[in-house]
Amino acid sequence: KKLLEENLSPFGAEDLDLLEKRRGITGLGLNQVLTLLTTKCDQIRKLSEKHSSDSKNIEFFKEIFSDKDCASMLGDFAFSVMPRLSASDHEESFEIEREQLKILLWKLEDGILKSNPSEEFILRFLTEEFA
Repeated sequence: KKLLEENLSPFGAEDLDLLEKRRGITGLGLNQVLTLLTTKCDQIRKLSEKHSSDSKNIEFFKEIFSDKDCASMLGDFAFSVMPRLSASDHEESFEIEREQLKILLWKLEDGILKSNPSEEFILRFLTEEFA
């Protein structure tokens, strides 16, 4: 314990000023980020329709996760499904994961709308397909 005390120093409160200097994304930058996220959501929905007859959903998930940006956007969800997908003996069904993905997309789209986008973006979001 004494060795630790000699080598560690307390965290100074003055270092917190750096956190206050961070900037948020607003205006056109925010619209650009939200457009990219919405486009990926729409691409996943289109793939879902394309693979609607795939009863085990293996090809559906392989196609989604082959897109690095989609896999990155889905984060922990992708990392929980990918290992089982590659190790699957193709007898396992991924129907539960497909439903979880739908819920995840709904939450992402809710977050997009809660991020205070411009009225122009909201109108486009509600009336158009991005992909």
